[in-house]
Amino acid sequence: MRSFAHGFLGGLVWPVIGGLAVAQAGAGESGRGPAAPSRPAPRGVATHIASQAAGEEGIAVRIVFPARSRYAEGAPVAISVRPGSHDENGAAPLNVADSGIVEVHFATAEGAGRGYDFGGPNWILRLRDVIRFALGRATDKDGRTLQDLAAQSTAGAVRVLASNVGIAGFSHGGNACGAVMALHGEEIPELAWYVSWESPYGEGMVGEELGSPRDGGRVNPAYDPGTGRLDLSTLAYDPNLRQRQRGAGGASQGAELGFRGSLFFDVDGDGRYDPAIDFRHQPVMFDAGQGPKFWYSVRLLREAEKRRLFGERWPAHIPTVEEAEEFWRCRDAAGLVPDAVRKLPHLAVIVAAHQSDHMQSAPDHPHILTQVNAFQEAGARFIRLNPDRAYTQWLTSRELPSLPDNEAGLRYDREAIRSALYPDDVAPGPALASVAVCEVADRAQTGNFAPNLDAVLFPDAPRRLAPPNRRAGR
Repeated sequence: MRSFAHGFLGGLVWPVIGGLAVAQAGAGESGRGPAAPSRPAPRGVATHIASQAAGEEGIAVRIVFPARSRYAEGAPVAISVRPGSHDENGAAPLNVADSGIVEVHFATAEGAGRGYDFGGPNWILRLRDVIRFALGRATDKDGRTLQDLAAQSTAGAVRVLASNVGIAGFSHGGNACGAVMALHGEEIPELAWYVSWESPYGEGMVGEELGSPRDGGRVNPAYDPGTGRLDLSTLAYDPNLRQRQRGAGGASQGAELGFRGSLFFDVDGDGRYDPAIDFRHQPVMFDAGQGPKFWYSVRLLREAEKRRLFGERWPAHIPTVEEAEEFWRCRDAAGLVPDAVRKLPHLAVIVAAHQSDHMQSAPDHPHILTQVNAFQEAGARFIRLNPDRAYTQWLTSRELPSLPDNEAGLRYDREAIRSALYPDDVAPGPALASVAVCEVADRAQTGNFAPNLDAVLFPDAPRRLAPPNRRAGR
């Protein structure tokens, strides 16, 4: 399987020093020095853990231990779950080691992206096995637990708290988090918390069919943010319209691909695609084993089937309704939330999101609304939209009296959610998730799940909010 939507990261070698693999920059072909340009050597200790979803070498994992534990009892553990076919060293938005938390990064695929399935069963199994390793339920391929590695690499200075392990899902990585909890929650029963950063929960959200900043911020004219209704009667198909590969500057800069035939929303009803009036999005393009296809949402494909938009012959590059149902079953976690809460009833959840989302343009933020309300309706022990103001002020060293300070357990509607999101200049980008990780780990440590806090629970803990990272992609 291969994704056509993400680049691959690599270029590091792992020499073994004193029984532990330490990351260093890769050498050039001559072996005389580092290749140029090269990335800085990543922090941390590298190892591999066995998994049925990985090859003989197992899952490549990198662990960053803090210089000082967050608590007197030890350090909690945060597992970074990023979108794309990353290795374990790619630019990671999770930066909490300097706040006294153990960071765990892992490769979502084997070398050069082999086995990557865009958040499908393979990725979910990898995440399950990494969580089991962090919980102390499994060892690396050399028989070492995470605590063993901590003892060796920190000379015993850091004790890992297997009772305080959580996952942080960035963008589409949050769907993998929801899926692993729902499908494998009984195998990771001690998992304590989950943080989501702008994860696209809900039908059509991963494919950005309601509009995206990458489309210039335009909202699909067929969508009504006041009601959440998408007018499917405007859906049309042009068999000669070429599919596009979205460029970094938006769909208008994307390169045309050799696939003719695209769905679009015929806003003016004239039967022709006019980019100034009509709307089309770039669905996920992915090869699930039968050649590359464009994975529209199930609702669009059902409408196309009902109205016979494709004519007598279904296009080979567009999946059938049944194929799409299977594809999205575990890649959109919205419908899996009840099972996740049932299997992990003690789970604490914080969903972090800004007013200007990195994926969605719709002003009612339907993907955030869907996720928060789903956990609330499923009876999650603790569900909160955005971190407590006390934690954000503490980590940013700023007084922010006007910052939204949403109580846990609230249900939102399409209007209320707009004022509950963070301004873009406060803990910008994925740094907002780092604030949420500190808070939810502290709550898990103390058992304090009050709807709101007057102050941080561990004011003497290490604190450092890393500078903003590049925003995560789909």
